[in-house]
Amino acid sequence: MNKIQGDPAEPGTWKKYFPVVMQFLLFFYLGTFSIAWWFYHKGMPPWTQIIPIGIIYIIINVTLVIRMIRKLPLVAIMLAAPMVPLCMLLLVLSMLPILQLLG
Repeated sequence: MNKIQGDPAEPGTWKKYFPVVMQFLLFFYLGTFSIAWWFYHKGMPPWTQIIPIGIIYIIINVTLVIRMIRKLPLVAIMLAAPMVPLCMLLLVLSMLPILQLLG
């Protein structure tokens, strides 16, 4: 293989995508955890508080997804697409014991 072109299977190629994925997971986890903690401790707030918080949460997640789509190659997105919902579900389930400990 030509050294100038580079090998896509080289171990160093994933390093430029790792920060993007970790930022997405971190911000998704923190955003979901903060909303879950708020609902867990305050109960069901009035609609005037739910709607703005929901809109902010959706905007943050859409921004993160757009950023990932722009940064990651199409192959990585296609490989990750079936696994992402499962990972998000596992992240949400992992915060339940933490919420119970804080409660």
